[in-house]
Amino acid sequence: MVGLAYDVETFMNVFSMGVSRVDKEEQMWFRCKGRDSRPKEGLKDFLHKIDTTYYDVVQWISYNGHGFDDHVINYILLKDPTVHEVWEFAQSIIRNEDIQEELRFLRKLGTMKSYDLLKIFNTVDRVSLKAIAISLNWPLILDLPFSPYEDVPEDQMDTLLRSYNINDCDITAALYNKMYGEIQQRYNVSAKYNIHVYNASQSVMGASLIKDMYCKASGMTRREFDEGRTYYREIQMADVVSKDISFVTPKFKRLYDMLTGTTFKASNGSDITKQDAKFTYKFMFGKTRYTFAMGGLHSEHPTSEMLLSTPDRWMYDADVKSYYPNMIIKMQTYPKHLGKTFLDVYTRVVEQRMASKDKIEKYALKIAANAIFGKMGSDKEAFYDRFCLYRTTINGQLLLCMLIEQFEQAGIQVFYANTDGVTVWLTPDTVNSYNQICDQWQQTFGLILEFASIEKALMRDVNNYTMFVSESPDGPHFKEKGEFKRSVSIGKRPTQQIVAKAIHEHFYNGVPLEQAIRSSDDIFDYAISQKIGGTQTGEYHYIKMQDGLPVQAIEKTQKENRFYACNVGKGGRLYKNRQGSLHNMLSLSEVRVINDLDENFDVGSAEINYNYYLGQARRLMSLFNQQTQLF
Repeated sequence: MVGLAYDVETFMNVFSMGVSRVDKEEQMWFRCKGRDSRPKEGLKDFLHKIDTTYYDVVQWISYNGHGFDDHVINYILLKDPTVHEVWEFAQSIIRNEDIQEELRFLRKLGTMKSYDLLKIFNTVDRVSLKAIAISLNWPLILDLPFSPYEDVPEDQMDTLLRSYNINDCDITAALYNKMYGEIQQRYNVSAKYNIHVYNASQSVMGASLIKDMYCKASGMTRREFDEGRTYYREIQMADVVSKDISFVTPKFKRLYDMLTGTTFKASNGSDITKQDAKFTYKFMFGKTRYTFAMGGLHSEHPTSEMLLSTPDRWMYDADVKSYYPNMIIKMQTYPKHLGKTFLDVYTRVVEQRMASKDKIEKYALKIAANAIFGKMGSDKEAFYDRFCLYRTTINGQLLLCMLIEQFEQAGIQVFYANTDGVTVWLTPDTVNSYNQICDQWQQTFGLILEFASIEKALMRDVNNYTMFVSESPDGPHFKEKGEFKRSVSIGKRPTQQIVAKAIHEHFYNGVPLEQAIRSSDDIFDYAISQKIGGTQTGEYHYIKMQDGLPVQAIEKTQKENRFYACNVGKGGRLYKNRQGSLHNMLSLSEVRVINDLDENFDVGSAEINYNYYLGQARRLMSLFNQQTQLF
């Protein structure tokens, strides 16, 4: 099979289609110019040439092909429109006009059916291809170079338009190769369970597997399943909270009384929404402050903390294994419209996953088990039942509160908690009590705790921390989040990763901050990315020589910009222009824009402002270095 990444561009006076092979550097391009020209025959010849060039099966690969590109290709091949009519059709898709009937027709009869990489991501987030490119450290970040509401200059069709079109194809091909392991897993699951999840996100894949198993077990048709929902005009939290929940201290008793005394009612008269179901309880217990809300339990950390374990006092973490899946089973809860058969199916999934030695089965069942509880809270899903959701999550949080209460009563300090775990300080004197409490809690509630030793940590707050886990079921590893995360996830913007990397080397390996900041030969470690949104425009202000004299120059920039901090006089200032008001995108340093990065780029001559990055690292570390006494 030959994988071909493709992308289309539609303008009032030109249509183009770019193609890139995913396994080697090879590109093809087709364009049809002139508003009244008809691209159908030329496009057919172009696609036929591709078919005859590769005698193997062609797998077309796109990014948002199911939402746009596939429709455009099929519209051309089935309707024989003019270039301008293609543009009008594309605009109707972009504007989300009511053309669903036509799109269903094109999807059914059209021959272009690509593998859409966007489907692998959470489509709610709608991660742009440019954001993908930046996270992949792609050398060329190029915004659409022409207005979609104007004709493309003819002398730029075969140059700038082609470059833009092919660049998007190359990015799509790179993403396919990056995600190849995930893609193969989807094919493996589809083949093993005889379901079509080749092109699905993990959430959709897991829900599809549960749906298939449920329909086979219950005899319900898939259409009947898809139409099911359970709605509530009123939910009394006293009915939600398990009878197993009990507390002995005043603060937790007050939480219990407030929660069980709460009733949620539908403001629309027909179904309770997320806005209707609001509950928050903030409290201090021991030396730690907590927030208990419908969205979860978490500890609050108003001051940054440097935490080091010693032989006399060490950090120990307990996380509940597969917490929400096991809570669904423990609470014997299920969407009312699906009945107890759902619980039987779901229990089998969770138990098989725990026992399985088959890698594909274990992967598939883990995703299936984890996909469900969140969908219980969305009325767009066939698992929708808010009572079921709250019965799972609220009782899960309350059980953790019982654990926290018991720890503190035994003299064990809890300093961190989230929705599925609790971290404490242990001493030789409290180890036995800790083990007894954990054993009793697991035995009473039928849940399993997984333990980990934490050697050292920097914790700014619950969303920004780094820690070294020295012992755990997964072996030694680092946990990082927010400003301390050294890597960039696909679709996320880089934020001067050199700072996180330098702090890591400094804190864990004793490397001086300045040495660590200067150690990288990868310009992407210093890169910063920002998007200019809405009606704002971008401007790059710098000094250039003209007739032997320095003069200020201003260049318009694209919406997506990648840049790094450079030395004074070696770059310029990057601004967002908001109706004449300039806002500096990096006020502490001049910058150089690197949207188009040459493959021979030399970091040694990049004039990087190392002092800027060193200042950022010192700023973060100063939050912790002020501590003279470690816990």
